Amino acid sequence: MKEAKVTITRRGSNKGDGQVSISIEDRLSGLLITEVLMDLSEFAESITGLTMCKGEFRFMPNQFVVDNAGKKRETKRILVEKPNAFEKEKAKEEVRKAVDKSGELKEGWMIHNDGTGSQQNGSKHQVVLYRFTEMKRFNKQ
Repeated sequence: MKEAKVTITRRGSNKGDGQVSISIEDRLSGLLITEVLMDLSEFAESITGLTMCKGEFRFMPNQFVVDNAGKKRETKRILVEKPNAFEKEKAKEEVRKAVDKSGELKEGWMIHNDGTGSQQNGSKHQVVLYRFTEMKRFNKQ
């Protein structure tokens, strides 16, 4: 059995309206496994003991989630040449090429945040990479 993080949040701004979202994530990888949306009245019934309350769910496990759930997410930041393009899509492409050129995308590393949505000062541009690695198991003696 794998460890999970459960988050319950209220969606909506008016008293009596909205929905409750129950999200379940894999603790190590941070990947979303499923999310259930319930009307506030259905949620209230469920936490006061009524079973089989109605809700809608999204089941997330695509192949990427299946392959990486239970693995530890690692992140690192690298600096590359600042993109010259002002158009966002062109800037993203320039950053991608700079990251490829840096040689950092080996051993399972992928771009998590290309930094094109933020204003960065200086001659270098910061990019966040991530990968998933197997957890080492220790035998208790």
